[in-house]
Amino acid sequence: MDDISFISNQNRKECETCGKSFTPKISAYTLEKENGDKVYLCSFSCKEKYLEKDMPVKKCDFCGKNFRVVHNYQTLKIVKKEYFICSTECQGNFISEFKRAAREANGLNKATDSTRKIVVYTQKGGTGKTTTALNLSVALSYMGYKVLLVDGDPQGNISLSLKIEGLKNKKNLYHVFSEDTTVRESLYQYNKNLDLILSDQALAAVNINLAKYEDISTRHKVFSNKLKSIENNYDYIIMDCSPALSVLNQNLLYASDEILIPVSCDYLSFATVEKVMATIKEVEIYYKHKIEILGIVPTFYMSNTNISRRILRDLQNQYGMATVLSPIKDRVDIKTAALKGVAVVLNPKLKGYHDYQDLAQAISAKKRLKDLKKLKDN
Repeated sequence: MDDISFISNQNRKECETCGKSFTPKISAYTLEKENGDKVYLCSFSCKEKYLEKDMPVKKCDFCGKNFRVVHNYQTLKIVKKEYFICSTECQGNFISEFKRAAREANGLNKATDSTRKIVVYTQKGGTGKTTTALNLSVALSYMGYKVLLVDGDPQGNISLSLKIEGLKNKKNLYHVFSEDTTVRESLYQYNKNLDLILSDQALAAVNINLAKYEDISTRHKVFSNKLKSIENNYDYIIMDCSPALSVLNQNLLYASDEILIPVSCDYLSFATVEKVMATIKEVEIYYKHKIEILGIVPTFYMSNTNISRRILRDLQNQYGMATVLSPIKDRVDIKTAALKGVAVVLNPKLKGYHDYQDLAQAISAKKRLKDLKKLKDN
């Protein structure tokens, strides 16, 4: 025991920064001077302080804090100009703001470099599809994203849910499909970050018009082609569909890159998911267009009932934990919000607020994770 203690004492060194006596165990905390002498440091913070001693003091170009440049990431060179950043957090924020300014200089007032086109679709009614599309869109817009919400259901429930009136002479989705109306002419601004393309019962006639389309090999591309003129102005384009397999819905599916599938916690809705998966596969096979499954959203979930718990468990078992997102609970406030003409995500006091905020956060986080993976792959 005495021999071990002796050897241990022989290996102890004095920290160059704080003077503490310690036994070096992490090689990264042992530095070598130009003359070959070794410098021993007991911790990461002591190493930072040691390295900072002779480094120049700079002002952070994002937060304004004075700091000493120690790491390579703290110096950014963009378009032949050098910037100094004090932390990884400031680095991320600085790059985001720099990109935003560049986009605005090119006339693009949006938060990201890309546009995510998400269709909210299922083939069964009463699943909370429109409520999900609406609250997701509003939540993302309040997170700072530029969002376009397209009401692809002839019932026109988006305008009903928001109590939007005076639309008699306003161009809507029907006119985009049936006339020479551009998508831009049909836009309705809900807030500074959220635009809407609304619908009414006239939209039902679009299926008849498309069925008569001269070139049946391209009739599924009508909306996608029209959308191209404005899609780069948005971070998110979210399309709400009617619960049917129609030519109109084929257009919305073809115009999207991702699909969000609401599933109410009942057996019939659960059984419909398989049909939706088959439809996605058909779009890929016949139209050569791949749609990524963004997630399955269990709705009208009641944790105190066996059927809700079973449906949630069966969804997770069949489609995977990563695919099934956090459930939207069955809340009275969600149902009554539409009567008041507001989105539930606008009022933290309403039950259901956190469910849809969490959904919006989860969907935006999936994008960040994919971008991070791309950076690592490159």
